[in-house]
Parts: sequence; structure tokens; C-alpha cells
Amino acid sequence: MLYIGIAAALIIGIAVFFVISGQNKAEQAKKELATKQAEADARIKAEARARAEAEQKAKQEREARENELKLAEQRLKNAEEDARRQQEAARNSLLFGRGNLLVTTDPIGATITVGELAPKPSPVSMKDLRLGTYTVTISQPGYDTERRDIEIKEKETTDLGTIVLKRQIGSIEVTSEPSSLPYEIKPAGSFFTNPSDIHTGQTPATVTDLPAGSYQVTITRANWAPNVSTITVERNATAKVNGDFPGGTVVINSTPSGANVLRDNQVSIGTTPVTIYGIPLGNVSYTVVQRGYDPITVSGKVEAGKTLNLSATLLDTDRVMKLSELDERPTPINQADPELSMAQRADGGKALISLVVGRDGTPTDLKIEQASTPAFGKACLLAASKWRFKPGIIRGRPARSRVSIPFTVGAE
Repeated sequence: MLYIGIAAALIIGIAVFFVISGQNKAEQAKKELATKQAEADARIKAEARARAEAEQKAKQEREARENELKLAEQRLKNAEEDARRQQEAARNSLLFGRGNLLVTTDPIGATITVGELAPKPSPVSMKDLRLGTYTVTISQPGYDTERRDIEIKEKETTDLGTIVLKRQIGSIEVTSEPSSLPYEIKPAGSFFTNPSDIHTGQTPATVTDLPAGSYQVTITRANWAPNVSTITVERNATAKVNGDFPGGTVVINSTPSGANVLRDNQVSIGTTPVTIYGIPLGNVSYTVVQRGYDPITVSGKVEAGKTLNLSATLLDTDRVMKLSELDERPTPINQADPELSMAQRADGGKALISLVVGRDGTPTDLKIEQASTPAFGKACLLAASKWRFKPGIIRGRPARSRVSIPFTVGAE
């Protein structure tokens, strides 16, 4: 029974424990539920409050943006109005405002161009220029061109001061054929040349640091005409001048060959056939001589790079020339009639006498070519021997020539 009682007590105790425990859990669950509900309510309220605050903030931000936009629009309107007024003022200033400009150059006389205005020589003083920006261009032959961007302001003078132009320089290379010839370089077109601006020397040579411009270059060679040329020296460039003295060639032949060729009738330059090189251009004359022959002069014109061929046909000093070979035929200056007897005059007659007119005009080598009678022929032969002549001429010199003299005496 005891055991039963203990067991019952235990069972009851356990049951009570579980009942109490269950009540406690239920109570605890209620508390937890109430806590969660409270937390949920608090969260809902917080979220609602946050939404309200966010809406309020958004509203405030929207209103602030709207206010800023209105302010920005007002500022833009004010800025546009200010810009319009400034533009109007600037337009009026450009239209009616004026300024001045001063430009001086070294050297003076350079061409000054301001914008699209007409060029003027320096120094330049321009007044009443419209306001604005301009490009000023300064140019002078032989100098680097300068440019300046300027602004003309109202009632102000823009003074560029003295603009020193930079001289352009170049070189001249001088050569010649043949070399080692004297040269002179000086500015072209000047009435007066400073001695310091004249450059001299011998070819070949290169003259540097020459101011850009035109130069006259003269190269000389003895017995030749000077070689003169005008060239332009450009900036940082080398102008080239070549003095070419192309002589001519003279070839002299003679018949017979082996004759001596003289220049100026005294300087022997060789025997035929002879070739002479490097002869100066122009007319030349040579005398060809050989013993036993008449001297002869040959001449012609020498041209650059060409060959002049001269030929001399020498004439035997004692040769009797044909009349057709003469430049001038012999003419009688003194004549004699045949001395005839009365019988010969009564009979008359004809004769043809051939003779050689010497260089002195004296007849030699007389012959009776034809005669009506021997006696009449002899009388005519004797008469012809007394004639005197102006001798025939060939190449300017007297020459021996044969002539025939007809004699006719009518019967009485």
C-alpha cells in the first residue's frame, strides 16, 4: 500500500508539475505574443512615421527644387538681359568706338598691312580705327615677314614699338670653266655700292651670309668678254653661277701643206695642217706663208663650241695667172704703136701678140701668136715690148698674168 501511495503521490506530483509547467509555458507564450504584437505595432508606427517623414522631406525637397528652378529661371533671365545689354553696348562700341595704332620698323619703309586695310609704308600712324582684333603683317623684300595680332580698344593707342625685321641670308656658289678665274659679286641695280658689299676672289668659291636680294656676278678671263649675270639670293638657299668661256677651235690647212701660220703677221703658231683650241669668240685672221709662194691671209668668225675650218691655196711666186683667176685684170697705162715702113702701112696688116705682165707692170715673154706677115708681126712685137701695165691683182697683191694684144693697121 505504501508503494501504491508513493506511486500515486509521484503521479500526482508529476501531473501537478506538468500542469504548472504547462501554465507557465502558456503564460510565457502569451507574454511573447504580446511582446511581438507590441513590437509589430511599434514597427508599423515607426514605418508610418518614417513614411510620413519621407513624404514631408520629399515635399520639402520638391518645394526647394521648385524654388531653385524659379531662382535659376530668374537668374537666367537676368543674365540674358545683362548679356543683351552688354551686346548692345559692345555693338554700339564697335560701331561708334575708335582707337589708334602706331607701328615703326627697322629698316623703315616696310609694307604694313592691318587686317583688310590698304597697305602702307612704315612708320605707320593710324587713327580712328574701329574697335576689334586685327592681324598686322610687316613685309619687306629680303626680310622675314612678321605678324602681330592686336586689339584696338576704345580711346586707346596700341603702340607696337619698333619692330626689327630679320634679314634673310643665303649664299652664292661661283664656278667657271676653266677654273681659277677672278670674280666680283656686288648688289645689283645700285647707283652706289659700299665697298664692304663687294666680294672678290677666284673660282671656285662659295660666298656665304649674303643678304637676300639681287646680285651682279662678273667673272673675267683674259682676251674674253666678261661673263656677267644677275641672280637672286633667297633665304637659306645657295644660288649657283657658272662662268663658261667656251672658246672655239680653228683648223687651218694649206695647199701645199707645211706652210707656216702667223698670228698678227709675226707670231708663229705652227705649220699646216694645224689645230688651235680655246680661241676667244669673234673674228680671227691668220697669215699663211711658205718660201716660193705668195703669202695668203685667211680669216673667219669663231663661235662658241664650234670649229672654224680655214683653207689656204698658196700660189707659186712665179706662176703666171689666168685672167679668170684674177680679182682685177691688168690694164695698159702706156701704149706704143708699131713702127712700119711706108710699104707696110700701104699694105696694112693684123697681129696678135701674147705677153706676160709682171708684178711691176713690165711685159715679158712676148710671143707672136698671129701675124699677117712676119715683118708686121715683128714690128708689133717690138711695139708691145714698150707697153706698161697696171698689174693684175689677186687677194690684194700684184700677180703675173698673160694677156694678148691685138694690132690692126688698115691699108692706105
